[in-house]
Amino acid sequence: IKEKIRQKTIEFKLDPHIMLRLAEKESQFDPKAVSNKQAKGLFQLTAITVQDIAERQGYIITDVFDVDQNIHGAMLYFKYLTERYKNSPDSLKRIITAWNRGPTITPVTDLIDWNSIPDQTKGLIKHVEGN
Repeated sequence: IKEKIRQKTIEFKLDPHIMLRLAEKESQFDPKAVSNKQAKGLFQLTAITVQDIAERQGYIITDVFDVDQNIHGAMLYFKYLTERYKNSPDSLKRIITAWNRGPTITPVTDLIDWNSIPDQTKGLIKHVEGN
């Protein structure tokens, strides 16, 4: 699984360390993981995220538990978030916050009170940043 993630990061020009830490924190690399909020698979994709990927990138995930589809979809979505927040202050924190909470509630330019975000999101940011 880790090697598949590394290979896809090359294709999408994403940092493999970030994507590996994200998968580790989201599912402990368990492709069958399901959260209490119904996020599923290796990268814990929600139904809303899967729909967003289909609408924005035209990639249809038919089985969120399929490792290859989950990884590909996650890379597409993370790449979209990277482009969206690339010029924002604290861009990686915003990308991870948007990954976890959704891009519609994560501002591109407005200030974010980092103390007010949920502990789960803070933990994800910390883990992905390697802290």
